[in-house]
Amino acid sequence: MALLREFAVNNSEAAFETLVARHLNLVYSTALRQVGDAHLADEVTQAVFIILARKAGSLREHTFLIGWLFKTTRYAASAQRRANTRRQRHETEAHMETSTLETPEETAWPHIAPLLDEALAKLNETDRRAVLLRYFEGRTLTEVGATLSLNEDTARKRVTRGLDKLRQYFVTRGVTLTATVIAGAVAANSVQAAPVGMAVTVTAAAAKGAAVGSSTLTLIKGALKLMAWTKAKMAIVVGVAVLLAAGTTTVVVNEMAGQRIDFQVEGMLDFSVNGKPGARKQFTAFVKADKWLIHFPVQTNGINYEENTFDGVNIYAYTRFKNDGLPGNSGNTSGGRVKANDIPDLGGSTDQVTPVWLAYGSAHYFEEISGNRMKSFFFVNRPSPELEQGPYMEVEWKRSDKPPFIPTYIYQPKLKERYQVLQFTNFNGLYLPGEFVLEYFGPRGEITNVPIISMHGVLTKISKPGSIKVFRPKLDGRTYTADMRFPGGGTATYVNTTKDWFSTNSSQWRDLLKMYDAKAGGLVWPRNHSGMNWPN
Repeated sequence: MALLREFAVNNSEAAFETLVARHLNLVYSTALRQVGDAHLADEVTQAVFIILARKAGSLREHTFLIGWLFKTTRYAASAQRRANTRRQRHETEAHMETSTLETPEETAWPHIAPLLDEALAKLNETDRRAVLLRYFEGRTLTEVGATLSLNEDTARKRVTRGLDKLRQYFVTRGVTLTATVIAGAVAANSVQAAPVGMAVTVTAAAAKGAAVGSSTLTLIKGALKLMAWTKAKMAIVVGVAVLLAAGTTTVVVNEMAGQRIDFQVEGMLDFSVNGKPGARKQFTAFVKADKWLIHFPVQTNGINYEENTFDGVNIYAYTRFKNDGLPGNSGNTSGGRVKANDIPDLGGSTDQVTPVWLAYGSAHYFEEISGNRMKSFFFVNRPSPELEQGPYMEVEWKRSDKPPFIPTYIYQPKLKERYQVLQFTNFNGLYLPGEFVLEYFGPRGEITNVPIISMHGVLTKISKPGSIKVFRPKLDGRTYTADMRFPGGGTATYVNTTKDWFSTNSSQWRDLLKMYDAKAGGLVWPRNHSGMNWPN
């Protein structure tokens, strides 16, 4: 994902070219199995990478890119078949259902190739990732485990389980093979070299915006529609399950759409230190799909309010000061930070944001976490070196089995920090925390002791859908900004004189990028530029 982020943030054609070279053969081979024609597979491959380029800024860092490419190739291939009214794959499957084979590896591939992608699609996400890494990418079991945050033995079990499920699927289609034969055939044949010159063509179309044919544009549109419908269908399925569990027999699609994550809550967060009651803060959280906004109306210490948000691409942390402005600089009335991420920004007001985010805004993040290793969102700015976690941390955690599937328990043994949901509230099929607590015991403490720091949250009001349309804090034209989206994780500061944040696709941010100097550790302003205002 580092290369994709580099392309999204800096529009780096070199980074995208490397991505294409790395994954082209996998995408082309999958497309060719699906459409059965080299020319059509070429179009599908081109469409997949154009979609990747378009979505580069919205894919989260923990996205499993190989799996995403596999799924998107299937969507594009499906759109291609529909556009050309092709039914070759279905006819092949119908013919194969009449035969039963016991074949060696060298003759097995022609029989399983037409069925392979559908069989992979039916695996659960965890097993599919393991099989793709092992046999499509050619990774060792040690490497598979490292990628999925598993030990080698567990990785082996995942791969074996995935192969057995593939074998069972093939049996139902009249193809009887051993798991060993399937493994050998898939490893040897699943990925083949794309035609010479395709990488250049694909990169030009996706990263450089070169013109493509009308058939490719139609294919892209069709694939995007299928992707959107699949996400909507998943929301409907969840809604149907909730209604059936409640004994409801009448299903209305419009009501099912309401099961999508879209709500706003209000509550109180009580702080205590070493068991002694401290501050009490009111909060409001707005959540829609993967986007969230958490608002604290502070009204003390010169602060009007604070907001932390995620708009699907960037994390924002914003503090609006009262009329006396930013301390030490009366010319600015607000301060903010922006970072490409999908979890609360580390530092600043993170301590109070984290428990509220875990309770109401974290469902989409945890959806794709398969192991126990995840980005750090627990306390990281404590003075002791023992608490330095780096960008990732190992935790024990559990997740609710009811929508919106939020985490119910997280424990970080190094920090001895624990988050728990103490009580749930069912609101129209959404099971949301009515009471939750985040406790920090310290590395030398025990979780049976009184926590050093505790934040206890209680839900006081819930409604849906949320009223927020734009999940970015509204600026006031005088915002002192720390922008953390520069190459290599670099940070630059400037005063944003507009009413909105700069997208990395905007001319304002691209001009800032030109002035950024990593060696200088920030922006090098032109000689005729006075102050830090931007635009001046």
